Formats: sequence, structure tokens, C-alpha cells
Amino acid sequence: MNGTIKRAGSLLATTAACTAAAVAQEHPPPAAEGEVVEQVVVTARQKATALDVVEARLEQDVVTDFLGAAAISRVGDSTASLALRRVPGVSLVNDEFIYVRGLGERYSSVQLNGAQVPSPDLTRNVIPLDIFPTAIIDALSVQKAYSPEVPAAFGGGNVNIITRGIPDGPVFNVEIGSGVNTDSDENGLTYPGGSDDGLGTDDGTRALPADLEAALQTYEGDIDSFNILGKLNEDGNLHFLPEAKAINRQLALSLNRNLGFEEKSLGPDGSLDVSLGNRWLFDDEGRWEFGALGVLSYDNAWRNRERIRRNASDPVNLNETKNRTINQVSATGVLNLGVNFTSDHSISTNSFFLRNTEDETALSTRTSTTFLRSNGQQHRDYEIRFEERELTANQVRGRHVMGADTQEIIPFLGRGVLDGLIFEWYVSESKAATDIPSEVTFLGVDRVDPATGAVQSTSIRQSDFAARYRFTELDDEVDSNGWDITKAFTLENSDIEVSFGQDVSQKARSYTQLDFGLGTTELLAGPALVGTPADVFTDANIQSPVNGFGLTAGGLGTESYLAGQIEDGVYFKVDSLLRQKWRLSGGVRQEEFEQASLPIDRLQFDPALGQCALIPCDEAALERIHFVEDELYPAFSGTRIFNNVWAETFQLRFGAS
Repeated sequence: MNGTIKRAGSLLATTAACTAAAVAQEHPPPAAEGEVVEQVVVTARQKATALDVVEARLEQDVVTDFLGAAAISRVGDSTASLALRRVPGVSLVNDEFIYVRGLGERYSSVQLNGAQVPSPDLTRNVIPLDIFPTAIIDALSVQKAYSPEVPAAFGGGNVNIITRGIPDGPVFNVEIGSGVNTDSDENGLTYPGGSDDGLGTDDGTRALPADLEAALQTYEGDIDSFNILGKLNEDGNLHFLPEAKAINRQLALSLNRNLGFEEKSLGPDGSLDVSLGNRWLFDDEGRWEFGALGVLSYDNAWRNRERIRRNASDPVNLNETKNRTINQVSATGVLNLGVNFTSDHSISTNSFFLRNTEDETALSTRTSTTFLRSNGQQHRDYEIRFEERELTANQVRGRHVMGADTQEIIPFLGRGVLDGLIFEWYVSESKAATDIPSEVTFLGVDRVDPATGAVQSTSIRQSDFAARYRFTELDDEVDSNGWDITKAFTLENSDIEVSFGQDVSQKARSYTQLDFGLGTTELLAGPALVGTPADVFTDANIQSPVNGFGLTAGGLGTESYLAGQIEDGVYFKVDSLLRQKWRLSGGVRQEEFEQASLPIDRLQFDPALGQCALIPCDEAALERIHFVEDELYPAFSGTRIFNNVWAETFQLRFGAS
């Protein structure tokens, strides 16, 4: 709203000036005899955002693309990933990751205001860019050629997300939005969730039950009935298998089974963005000023999706139809504070809280070589996945210039090499977390009419893993800091800028996963398995010994791991402009990289410790999980600048690294 008013005001002022000039030319005022009247012609046009982007590209010493906040807001992209689709040479995959010049997402690095941040993605070290709403973004920079000041983990490119700083003046902006997707405006699949689902977080309804977690400790990771029986008999008394099975079934009852699928009308999307900030002067001379900006953003959307898959060998009989309903909730909070002393010194803080949650309910019907509709059968699978991703970051950064204002106060700073010296620094602490408190799958079977395919009845499969529960947690923390010193020199026919600095980051990542299976293979349980999951997995059915339900803890055993990473990089760089025709830039980065990753098994216990034990590793295994590298990374780039050749300003660039 404010940007629109400012642009409209600028355009009106320009129009008024041009109109006044035209009127002055057509109807000049009467001149006194002998007086020469000077005519002033005013011509102007509004500067487009595209020109700002072009100028930003021209100022870089390597190939870099920019997207400014004005350009992003004009096209209405809601996340950083969607906005980056518009950058040449960049493509978007799964609405989350970017491919630069066709290279996969692992060849691209992401920084937040020049600092490294952790990733909430379960299987990748890179950051999914859909968690950054455009409401907090001032600009997006995509660097496509390597330069020494950038971390060496650079392949296809580096994305730097530059967030909004303190405002130049009063800011108050409220945006309320709503919409309907024509493909998702009907009924959708849902299930009973938690009371805080609208905020994008689980209230504990889906969490791993405390009784089950305690049982893993008591029975040392094995809740099989025979192992429970063995632990019971350790007290010196005589216990029997039915008692152990009853304990196992009681543990099964602690799982959240209130998961009846139902259809409901999907409401319209809703969004709210609020920005509030200002800048204040603290002295009459205007040397000290303080600024603050707060941003709150919330978005809630429902989507229906349908996928049909067919087997190439027999597409008519072997196929799958999957219907999904996804509720996406995003919540963002940002607080920026800044203090400026003259135009030479500034210190600012940036605090971020980003939450992005997807709650997916899916129902699929499929066939296989053993379950064909022509034989009156088909699979019916029920899936629930609630994934909550959060990123919190706190950054402090400063910029200090030994400029004219500083030299006026402290004269000796204007002498020698200190004159015009620029010192920049930052400290960043950030944490990413992903919580999938309960990923549930139910395996069912339909009886269908072989002629029409109409469903006649449905039931749950006779299997120990007819119901699968998975609990996943990821924590990823990064502490980083860095500094840069830049000094410019002006010679007769050239301008030279020398810079050097250091970046240090420490990263710790933990991933834990637990899998449980619930079901029965008892033949007498047939009648109890008829119906939907809500009909079958009731307290009465599970508690009945006749049905033979049992709970199993299992998995591959090495899904969980601990990992750490340290990066320490120092760089030196020279950037020169020769005769306004050549710009040559080059330097080298020396970076030491150290990483260790250790798999763990949450179901493997050490009797002496009474807790989860690390997977045994001999010396050779420890060497395999520990990686150290110390290398030099040189880079060079050149730009030939042409004036009035094909364009007013034309640049031809090349680089090697």
C-alpha cells in the first residue's frame, strides 16, 4: 500500500512538472522590454524497478542476478522459492529447491544476510526456500560465479536472502487476503487432529506416548511379548506369556488411534501480513538515530491433489489412484533493531521465527499382481503425515567506515591507510527443527465387483504391520561469525579495492526416528478387521486376546544419526577498475572443513548405561565417519566494459575458479 502511494505520488509529481514545463513553453510569460527570458525544460520519467536490478548486476564483479522487494511484490509471489523461478538460469523443483543452470539443489548454497543457516529438511543439507515468506525479504541475490568471499561449498550458485532492515520513516502496513483455488473448492479429506493445528503446531495429540517411551527404557528397546516376559521373570517370580501379551496390547492402546477419515468442505485460503516500524533521531545534530521494524505474517491454505499412476506393462489392470488433501500453515515473526551513528557506523540486530507446516491426509486405491479388480480385490491405503518445520535465527551485524564524519570527530583516523577503511562483522545463531510427531499408514483391502469395480466392502489387512506409526525429529543448529576489512585506493588511471576477511561456522545435527507396527495375523480376528481404521483399531478389538493384536518396534536400526561440521575460511581479494574499460577481480580462499557423522540406534541399549547405545565403531570405522580437508580455492573474473556499443552500457564477463 505504501509503495503504491509513493509510486503514484512520484508519478503525479513528474507529470505535474512536465505539464508545467509544456505550458511554460506554449504560453511564456510576458517579458519586460530588452529582458532575455531563460527557458527551462523539465523532462523526467519514473525509474523502473527493472533498472535498479540492472544497475545492481552491473555493480557486481561476478555474474549475479537480483530480485528486489518491489519486483517480488508486483508479481505476488508468496515465498522465496516461487520468486526465484523468475531468475534466468534458475528452475524450481517441488516448490522448495532451486536448480542453478541445471545443477541439483546440493550444488547450491543458501545464506541469510550473508550468514550460514541450518536446514530443516530431513534428507538434505540444503535449505528448502519455501519456508521464507516474501514479506520479510528486501532482495534475493543469486551469485552464479564463485568469488573468494563466499564459502567454498559452491557449485551451481549461491543464494543470499537479504531481509528487510530498519525503515527510513514511519511504516504501518496491514494486508488481509483470501482466495479460493478452483481445483480445491470442494470437499477434502480430514481427520481429528489437535487444538493447535490452525497455528501449524501439534498440541501433543500426535506425539510419541510417554508410556511407550518409558517402556522402551524398561524393556531395553524390545517390546516383543517374549522379551517382556523375560524382563518380568527377572524379579524372581513366575510370569506367563498372556500377562506379557496384555502389557504389549496396553502399550498399543497408548497410540493415537482417533484417526477416522472424513470429508468436509474446504474453506477459503486466508492470509494476514502486518508491518510496523519507524526511525527516530536522538540528538539535534542528527548523529544518533534508532530504528525498529516488526513483521508478522500468517497464511493458511487447503489444497486437493489427485495422482494416477499406471504400470507401463499393464496400465489397465495395474494402476493406482491417490487423492490427497493438504493443509498448509505458515507463520512468521521478525524483529529488526538498528542504531546508526552518523553515516559511518551502524549496528543492527535481526531476529526471525519461521514456521511452515503441512498436514496431509491421503487415501489411495491400487492394484497389484495379487490384488486385481478382475478377481474382486484391490488395495486401499490410508496415510496421514503432519510435518512441522521451524527456523529461528538471531543475528547481530555492524558496519564501520573511517569516513568524513568519523574523521571530524577523531581526526587521526583520517590518516594513512585508515582513511576510508571499511570494517564489517556479524554474529549469527540459528536453529532449524523438523517434527513429524506421527506419520501413520493403514493397509486395507477392498472387495469389489469384478465387472464394475464398485466397492462392496472394506477391511484391514491381516498383517503385523497393518498400521505403521513413525515418529521423526530433526534438530540442526549453526553458530557462525565473520568479519571483512575493505580498503580502496585511487590511482591515476585505476581504482583498486583490497579486501580480506574470515568466516567461521559450527554445525550440529541430530536425526532420530522410531517405527512401530500394529496388527494381527490371527485367523480368528477376521470379523474384527472389517471396516475402516477407525472401526478396527478400537480399544475393545485390541484388548481382546482372541484377535491377537500386537505392537512391534522396529525399522532398519540405523535411521538415526548424530553429525557435526566445522568450517573455517579466510580469504584475500583484489578488485580493480582500469581506465573505466576493464574490471579485473581475483583472490584466493583458504578453508578448513571438518565433518563427522555417527549412526545411532534408539532401540539398541547398553545394560550398563540403561540407555540408547552408539553403534560400535572400531578405529577403521571412526576414520570413515571423520572427514577433514584443508584446501585453497582461487578465483578470477574479468569484465570488459563498453559504452554506447549495442547499448548505453554493455559488459562482457568471464570467470574461472
